[in-house]
Amino acid sequence: RVTMLGASAILFPHPVKELEIAKEYGTLVYDASHVLGLVAGGEFQQPLKEGADVMIGSTHKTFPGPQGGLALTNSEEKAEMLGEMLLFDFDRGIGLVDNPHANRIAALGIVLEEMLAHGKEYASQIVRNARKLASALHEMGMPVKFQEKGFTRSHQVLLDMSPGDAEEFCGRMENQGIFIDISGRIGVAEATHMGMKEREMDEIARMIADAHRGKDVRAEVKRMADEFYR
Repeated sequence: RVTMLGASAILFPHPVKELEIAKEYGTLVYDASHVLGLVAGGEFQQPLKEGADVMIGSTHKTFPGPQGGLALTNSEEKAEMLGEMLLFDFDRGIGLVDNPHANRIAALGIVLEEMLAHGKEYASQIVRNARKLASALHEMGMPVKFQEKGFTRSHQVLLDMSPGDAEEFCGRMENQGIFIDISGRIGVAEATHMGMKEREMDEIARMIADAHRGKDVRAEVKRMADEFYR
């Protein structure tokens, strides 16, 4: 049996310690797909230290590497179990991983070096940027969730909109060159990795608010993109 902790919208830590009882009935797995870079940088909860048996994650979200995933554990027993589940058995023709993709491994190695050198500051800046963007949007009259909790402790900001309104808002932003999730979820990991900081979050918040009110901000968006995406 497996108890999985995970979410696409993960603005705050999961109650790992409170759910340790689940380990009495099986394996407690923490899905860090969206927050792996923050965990690695020490800016989010530490699932394995808090009691999770296994942590899985994506290497291409807040962890700024090539597309892929990984699984980590402190348990030799769980490591053996994962190996049996993941590694391809050519004799039986079953398994989830059958090709190492050397090009991806090389790219991942570069990012691992980058995270060792700069991961802590990168993760810290992500959280500062997300909270700055959320507060700036709120000050400009945009509906942002979780003001009472400081808006966010991760890379995500969540707008307080109905599904229909969020979808319509997403389409209008896309027409202006601003890409957000169809659910009203905004992430700042990529912008942070490109070098943006709090000052740029203020500008982005203003552009989003202006576009929401009908102003054409495409030229401003392009100017900022050209400055950071060289």
